[in-house]
Amino acid sequence: MLRIRAKMFASKSKDHQQTDRARVDEEKLLSDADLRAERQALPSSSSPPAPRHLAKPKPEPEPDGDGVEEKVENDEPIPFQYIPVVMQGNKQVPTTGSAALVDEIGGLPSLLGMTSSFYDKAFQDATLDRFIRSHADPHGERFSKWIHAKLTGSDVWNEDRRARVHEPVHDRTSAHVAAWHSPKRPASERGRHFKLDECRVWMRLHFWALRDA
Repeated sequence: MLRIRAKMFASKSKDHQQTDRARVDEEKLLSDADLRAERQALPSSSSPPAPRHLAKPKPEPEPDGDGVEEKVENDEPIPFQYIPVVMQGNKQVPTTGSAALVDEIGGLPSLLGMTSSFYDKAFQDATLDRFIRSHADPHGERFSKWIHAKLTGSDVWNEDRRARVHEPVHDRTSAHVAAWHSPKRPASERGRHFKLDECRVWMRLHFWALRDA
C-alpha cells in the first residue's frame, strides 16, 4: 500500500512539474518581442485566414424556382495535405508531390513574390542586412529559382548559375561564404558562420513573407 501511495505521489509530482514547465514556457512565449509583434500584425480573428491557394472557391449561385439567385457561402479551407521531404543520403530531392505543390501555388512567379517580400524585410533587419553586401543584386530572383529547382527538379537555377559562373557569388556555397565575410559585419565577426539566433530571424522572416505572398 505504501509503495502504491509513493508511486501515486511521484506521478502527481511529475504532473505538477510538467505543468509548471508548460506555464514557464508559455510565459516565455508571451514575453517574446518577436511573437508579440507577430500577433499584433495578424488579423484579430482567433485563427489566421487560410492561404488563398487553399481556399475553396465559392460555388456559382444558381437561380431557384422563382428566378431569384441564392448565394451560398463556403469559405472552408481545403484539408491540409502533408508532403514529406524525400532525402537521398544528405540531399533533398524533388518529388511529384513537391512539384504539384509549386504548381498549385502559382509556380515560379508566386515563389518570386515570396522571396522578394523576404528580402524586402531582410534589408530592413539589423541582424540579416549585415550579411548582404549589396541590395542591388537580384537576391529574390535567384532564391526563387533555387527553391523552384529544389522542389520541382527544373533547370531554372542551373541556367541562372551558368550565366554567372565566373562571378564571385555563383552558387549557394559561395553565397554563404560571401555572407560570412560581408564587409558590413563588424571586423571581429567577419568569417564567422551563421549562429542559431541569426538562423531564427532568417526563418521568421520567411514565415512572414509566406503569409504576405
